[in-house]
Amino acid sequence: MGTLLSNLVWIVVAMVILFVVLKLLKKSTKVIMSLLINALVGAVVLWVLSLVLPSVFQVTVVSSLIVGFLGVPGLILVAILGLLL
Repeated sequence: MGTLLSNLVWIVVAMVILFVVLKLLKKSTKVIMSLLINALVGAVVLWVLSLVLPSVFQVTVVSSLIVGFLGVPGLILVAILGLLL
């Protein structure tokens, strides 16, 4: 359970970094919120899938950062890598 909490912290950190970077690049708030929601949905789905299929979806710092930055497309990437490796 401690690992899950630390990975969720990494996801939040990735989302905050993404928010700051996009804000610095003067992107609209609508784009920023869309990316943050996408990252949040991806993180929740990663967590749920790691409970259902722990052999395919392992919540690690790397997978958390990928899903945190890329959201649902990152989740698909983590799934493909989990199946191949």
